[in-house]
Amino acid sequence: MSELTPLMKQYFSIKEKYHDAIVLFRLGDFYEMFGEDARIASNILQIALTSRDKSKDDPMPMCGVPYFSVDGYITKLIKAGHKVAICEQIEDPKLAKGIVQRDVVKVITPGTHIPEQPKENAYIMSIFPHQDMIGITVADLSTGEFIVYETEKSVDDEIARHEPREILCPYSMKDNIYYQEILKGFYVSYYDDWYFDYTESYKTLLRYFRVSSLDGYGCSNMNAAISAAGALISYLEDSQKILTFKKISVLNQTSYMFLDSSTKRNLELLHNLKDGSLEGSLLWVLDETLTPMGGRFMRNAITMPLLSSDEIIKRQDAIHAIIEDYELMEDLRTTIRKIQDIERLTSRIISKSAGPRDLIALKGSIEHMPKIKKLLSSSKNEYIREIGNNISEFIDLKDMIDFSIVENPPVNPREGGIIRRGFNKEVDELRNISVSGKDFIARLETEERQRTGISSLKIGFNKVFGYYIEVTKPNLHLVPDDYIRKQTLANCERFITPELKEYETKVIGAEDRLRELEYEIYMNILEKMQKYTSQLLETSAQIAIMDFLLSLSTVAKRYDYVRPVISDSDVIEIVDGRHPVIERLLGIKGQGAGVRSLDEKFIPNSTRIDCKENRLLIITGPNMAGKSTYMRQTALIVLMAQIGSFVPANSAVVGIVDRIFTRIGASDYITKGQSTFMVEMIETANILNNATERSLILLDEVGRGTSTFDGISIAWAVAEYLANKIKARTMFATHYNELTDLALIIDGVRNYNVAVKEWGDEIIFLRKIEKGPADKSYGIQVARLAGLPDSVIENAKSVLEKLQKRESNTLIPRAAQMDLFFAGDPIVRELLNIDVENLTPQKALKKIMELRKKAEGIA
Repeated sequence: MSELTPLMKQYFSIKEKYHDAIVLFRLGDFYEMFGEDARIASNILQIALTSRDKSKDDPMPMCGVPYFSVDGYITKLIKAGHKVAICEQIEDPKLAKGIVQRDVVKVITPGTHIPEQPKENAYIMSIFPHQDMIGITVADLSTGEFIVYETEKSVDDEIARHEPREILCPYSMKDNIYYQEILKGFYVSYYDDWYFDYTESYKTLLRYFRVSSLDGYGCSNMNAAISAAGALISYLEDSQKILTFKKISVLNQTSYMFLDSSTKRNLELLHNLKDGSLEGSLLWVLDETLTPMGGRFMRNAITMPLLSSDEIIKRQDAIHAIIEDYELMEDLRTTIRKIQDIERLTSRIISKSAGPRDLIALKGSIEHMPKIKKLLSSSKNEYIREIGNNISEFIDLKDMIDFSIVENPPVNPREGGIIRRGFNKEVDELRNISVSGKDFIARLETEERQRTGISSLKIGFNKVFGYYIEVTKPNLHLVPDDYIRKQTLANCERFITPELKEYETKVIGAEDRLRELEYEIYMNILEKMQKYTSQLLETSAQIAIMDFLLSLSTVAKRYDYVRPVISDSDVIEIVDGRHPVIERLLGIKGQGAGVRSLDEKFIPNSTRIDCKENRLLIITGPNMAGKSTYMRQTALIVLMAQIGSFVPANSAVVGIVDRIFTRIGASDYITKGQSTFMVEMIETANILNNATERSLILLDEVGRGTSTFDGISIAWAVAEYLANKIKARTMFATHYNELTDLALIIDGVRNYNVAVKEWGDEIIFLRKIEKGPADKSYGIQVARLAGLPDSVIENAKSVLEKLQKRESNTLIPRAAQMDLFFAGDPIVRELLNIDVENLTPQKALKKIMELRKKAEGIA
């Protein structure tokens, strides 16, 4: 390779330190990339790949992007899975002796890059397994959130909860097969294990947060979480240089319902199952927030429903008050929509990376705070008034920005033109010199034309030669003796005069000093604003809550939702409930989720489920009839109620649920070596091992991934375990009609079916849930609806007829069939279980009548 220039030596010395990142190397008004970085970047960014030193045998590949539009290019590189190291000039080129010093000022990774969607958090998660606990730290650089906690639950559920852009792990986890599977598909950064050492991490946190103990944050005994947190601070300090975290927040998991990854996915809380987009999710229905902070609060609220009935009712009361006060609702929505992302603007102020336009945006937001505060204080609701009391008005901060920063400043604070006239005397003087100097040049040009008689004479300026007097060659004989030749061109010559040189020095010196002084003053303003940052973050949090409550109020009013009764009992009773998403899709498109016909209206259904007489609902009926929709509808209504929302129903009573479990749908995890049936069994095992009596469980088609007898046996055993052992509120959809016999032998099991109407060989889905089991599966009719050829349908009907005839001739009687599922006759077993010694005559008569009815059903 040819001898490297000093510039390229500097580049390669920096690149060596950041070999795993694409280095954006600042050269003037461009960020340049070289070598392999240039090849990769040119392909991703679709920009021209050129080369440096083209005259040499081995020219260096290079490409570049303008510094003023670099953010869009960085986003593309990050999305493509690359780290980006920003290398800037760290000394003034005018003061440099030789090559200008450069260094990396920031390393941007997926977890430290601000997302394009302002209503989403950009979380980076740190994980540290220790003994039986997993330490978790979740941080968002753009908002300043820093959350720590410990959990015994699986890591993949925690990842699903936060959806981190990047995950930080100890290097020793890299070869762990278990974690390799869990972390597959995520951007993972491995960090030396010693950073996760508890003692080192504790010291790091004390140093960064400038405290003498972590007791004040409530995390002093959380060893695994502290290890994860300290390592994350070290990692971010290495890459970001300046951090914006103000405090440690401990996530109290006992305050929120835990939703595992399967439940979050199956209920389509944040993304739909079809293509992963927002449309068709619960968030899509509920999010009418007007600010980025409110949008982020809404996302987090949906994934962390409340467990405290008092907290839920507090939100409900506020929503009710907003709905009842239409004028307040409209005034608040009109004003709050003018608020920009105060949380992220404050983070930039803390890191001193805020630009002049950020300050104008902040000023434009906080000038509405007095009105918002006044509106909230006028509410009859105590919680709304409390939110208003926690909002600061920032009169002094607004005045500071108003008096110091011009209304339309440039993006870059180093460009000058930032400071408002009258704020600083020296700035005004330098600006006057700069302006009057330019006026002088214009006046001098006129005078020189008159003095010399050269009408085409003009005075120009460039960065290399400064100011000059330009005279065309035909007029050179008219040049005065006091003109000093400076440059000869093809068609003209350029001159200077002592007077012009003097003003050049004065004007250019004033402009340079003005830019430097304005930048100094601007940075001083950012420093003075630091004292307001805690109040700004608190006010931002209050605006987020209010925006969230306004959003739920708007949705409730618009879609005719009702306030559910929140109870600490185990009863969930929903009268004429509706699926919030499908109802909305039907309203927009006339059809929903591919299962309903054009112009079909949503049919509401009621639900009664508890931990006693109605704890296991066996739901039968054909495919496409609406079993899964009915179950999801119930779960979504419960979840909505527990975030404080009103719900789509005529009325609802919701007994607090500690967890929602779902086993819905079939999917192969081929890359993990897991079949549909294995996934089904893993998810079912998770439910049976972790559900409590306070849980809500949705099971759809358990056992269908294997042979019929195996499937029935597993489904029966699972249902019996749930009904007798866990006693959780369970909705169990199945095609195995044999499971309906559970209602004959277990108290608390109830049969329901989705009604259909037969019309010849056709069936009509009525979408209505009725008591009792389905009489048959209607599989062939559904196959006809799906479009199977007529010959296949006719053949299937013939085979079914033969099988049914064989069954009637060879199978043992119904009562004996049931021996497959339990030992002995069910009535005999129930008789043997009666406590005769303590049975009163009245109870005995009642029991005999029950047994007679069951016997009639079996006969």
